[in-house]
Amino acid sequence: MLKSLRPISRSLLKTLNTVQQEQARTTVIVKRKFPVELTKVTDKHPRPLRKRHFVYEYDEITEHKKKENIDVILTRHVDGKGDKWDIISVPPYYAYFNLLLPGYAMYGSPENLKLREKHRTAKIEEGPSFSSPYASLTIRLMETRIYNLHMNRYVPWTVEPWHVRVSLRSAGVVLRSESIVLPETPIMGPDPSTNHKVFALNILVNGRDKANVLMRINLTHKNYKNDPPEEIPYYEKPIQALLPEQEQLVNQLVAAQQAQQALASP
Repeated sequence: MLKSLRPISRSLLKTLNTVQQEQARTTVIVKRKFPVELTKVTDKHPRPLRKRHFVYEYDEITEHKKKENIDVILTRHVDGKGDKWDIISVPPYYAYFNLLLPGYAMYGSPENLKLREKHRTAKIEEGPSFSSPYASLTIRLMETRIYNLHMNRYVPWTVEPWHVRVSLRSAGVVLRSESIVLPETPIMGPDPSTNHKVFALNILVNGRDKANVLMRINLTHKNYKNDPPEEIPYYEKPIQALLPEQEQLVNQLVAAQQAQQALASP
């Protein structure tokens, strides 16, 4: 019985392909180092190949060749890439895993190009539009934190755009004073009740797109290093809105920041 099964088992093992025998999409293009002589018309038989005719040189290795970018059509706004129905050129690997698989884009085929023109002319499902591909990314980054606005504890002041510009510059954000839109209600001090309270203002990105940025007032002075340390740091205290009309907006922005931090934490 076992002897009769041996031929069957051998045939099954031969049909199984090992890992080394699996198909691989690699192509190597070679060329002869010594060209083959042409056969003359008067020759009865073709000229035989010599040993030198089997010497080859690498002409191209497709495995090491950089793949060209492909054109895809965005089906929604993608941060850092473009708006809906924009045509962008990206590497194939990035397009497949980051745009096509999640459903953020489709191939730039002739049928999809016609569909794109139809939607653009009819203005169907245009989606959000930004002044540049990086405008939405800039807005999202600026809305993810609360910036400190250091104001004098003893000298009277009124918050002006240049105060905000200097405070943002110390945090690594460089912008012009014309891009800062303060609340309609003027914020004046020094008032101890305003210390560590938060208010919202608008930052214009490229002069068009608005970002809601939270600023926290910190009353300070020249010899602040000699002040006794607080029991609870100001950034761990509950966030309070400075202006009553902005209380709902501040709570929404803080909740969005906390949700984003929860997603980012492992």
